[in-house]
Amino acid sequence: MREQQRLFLAIALTMGILMLWSSLLKPPSAPPRDGRVISTQPIEIKHVTNKEPTLEAGWGPYRFTVGQDSGALVGLSSNGAELLKDSSPGLFRVEISGIDQDKIRFTTQAAGPTLLSTAHLENGITVVRELSGGEELLCSLRAANDSGQNRKLALRMAVYRPVQAKDQEELRYRSGIVVTEGKTTTLPQKVRETKSYSGSPSWITSQGKSSAIVVGPKPPIGMFHVEHSADGLTAGWLTFPEVELSPGQVVKWEFRVYAGPMAMSRLKVLGMEQAISFGAFSGIAKLLLGILNWSKNLFNNYGLAVCFVSFCIWLLFFPMTWAGVRMMKVMSQIQPHVERIRKEHSKDPQRMNRELMELYKKHRVNPLSGCLPLFIQMPIFIALFQVLSRSAELKGAPFLWIKDLAAPDALVRFPNPVPLVGESLNLLPILMAAGMFVQQRMTSANSAGMSEEQRAQQKIFKWFPLLFSFLFYGLPSGLVLYWVVNTALTLSQYALFHRIQSRSS
Repeated sequence: MREQQRLFLAIALTMGILMLWSSLLKPPSAPPRDGRVISTQPIEIKHVTNKEPTLEAGWGPYRFTVGQDSGALVGLSSNGAELLKDSSPGLFRVEISGIDQDKIRFTTQAAGPTLLSTAHLENGITVVRELSGGEELLCSLRAANDSGQNRKLALRMAVYRPVQAKDQEELRYRSGIVVTEGKTTTLPQKVRETKSYSGSPSWITSQGKSSAIVVGPKPPIGMFHVEHSADGLTAGWLTFPEVELSPGQVVKWEFRVYAGPMAMSRLKVLGMEQAISFGAFSGIAKLLLGILNWSKNLFNNYGLAVCFVSFCIWLLFFPMTWAGVRMMKVMSQIQPHVERIRKEHSKDPQRMNRELMELYKKHRVNPLSGCLPLFIQMPIFIALFQVLSRSAELKGAPFLWIKDLAAPDALVRFPNPVPLVGESLNLLPILMAAGMFVQQRMTSANSAGMSEEQRAQQKIFKWFPLLFSFLFYGLPSGLVLYWVVNTALTLSQYALFHRIQSRSS
């Protein structure tokens, strides 16, 4: 199998894995363009009927459904995106911790842009949970000993609930992380037991495709664990150290909270960028997103920013790709000798391998070097896939005929869905396939000495551009734009190489 074919095969396999959980997904919900929130208007209250008596409240971009008995957030939406719905247990539910968890009955009311939940325990302790703020919410929990004796108190609060998924496909993006002592750990989503984490958490985050709920104790305190009950309810609880309160003493815990679009530019301003993860290559993804946002400020357009990022990545790997093209050229030239050695020593594998290694050494080639640029770029590509597929910043960003870089480019929209095409004609995947066809022709020009098996493989690989076009067809146009620009730059590199080779020969 030739090196270029191996490259295409590796990319196809990688794309196939990615498509298993993220292909053809709907674009994320739209955040406001300016990203700013004014939260001075009075809170709105609307009583509704549910399993637990609830009230609806809202200020700024937020809408809450609050359990009047538990005081917990049963429902939560931000900027029109629903993050929690019928949550049980609700977010910020407070309970007495211990061997037998004891639920606390709260009375919840509104006081301006603040939700105030108050409970009076039988032992004379008053527990108050308060939620207020603007773009960044503030949650506080305090306990006061109103009795005349010392009282011990151990509380826990639900600080993690999985975000709401609109459909089955969005479940693939749903995840949770906990950050303790700078270490990021992924929370289990489908377990049937309690899992505890050592150290006090600095961030607990529930992530969707492009939205997140971030909770940060300040300072980090308590022990965090995840419970997953038999009926499929997942919740993360923060258990506070037991305290002994003297008469009149008050103890207080505070939390920073963010709920909304997973826009790193906004989260960085809030100092919460560490609370978000883009998977295995999150560090690379955040770096690329930072470059993308910087480029947007430079060009004032996210489409041009994607083109610039594509150019930078291509330029970074230019020397390695150039060496790989040269190596493929030499491998093509010595292919007849390779086939001769394989035929002559087919019954003596050891001698065949020895002579092949001598041949490669003589011509200073490495059969695997053609794949090296791909394997090095793979983490970057996967990270960029995450960024361009999930970035809230790209939502609604236009470029040329593209109205939304977070959705397919939709050059022409059909009145009715077309089989195998969908609701629109997307031009970028077609341009990408055309570029890959040209790239194949340029890299397969010298096929002398190929065996029948290799010729058959080459015929199969000719269909790969169509396969890639199909895989990319429903993906965000920002990601396909990156690939189109990268393919065009690679073609120019191949053309330059062949021009130099023709002049020197």
